[in-house]
Amino acid sequence: MPQSTTTLTIPHAYHALLKSALHATSFSSPARHTIRSTLRRSFRLTTPPDQIHPRTTFDPARIRNTLHFLELAALPRSLEGRVLKSLLHTWWWQDVERVKGRRPGVEKLLKEGQGDSMTGVGKLRTKSGRDREEEGRIRARSEKGFEMTVAGLNESMGLCLPVR
Repeated sequence: MPQSTTTLTIPHAYHALLKSALHATSFSSPARHTIRSTLRRSFRLTTPPDQIHPRTTFDPARIRNTLHFLELAALPRSLEGRVLKSLLHTWWWQDVERVKGRRPGVEKLLKEGQGDSMTGVGKLRTKSGRDREEEGRIRARSEKGFEMTVAGLNESMGLCLPVR
């Protein structure tokens, strides 16, 4: 039974995007893991164009544009490289917040009895329920703005950068 062109090209596109993104970030450890998890998540949500009501569709032209963007990001001191670095930094912190539900290292500071009043970490200050709700609303607003910016970048440049 022959496979359709779409089922053959999706794994190739995934591999090419992963390889280019890893090369653009010089295989650095935090970026490597963020790239892998972000690509996996976005390709799991991608459906072939022949299905009804796809969440996101596979577009070879956008894949080519994104590969070109990643090639330019690999160049030293490029604007694309700074954009990619900023995106990866934001996605990494979003992953940390989702997994731990708070800033990294908080458990260690609480265990050692350290902390400072500026960050609200440690025994000097604890957050009330209202403070946590307000922080969640602010975080949701900022993430929505970030997602809209990435969507605008995708639309204007014909890219397929993941929007969470």
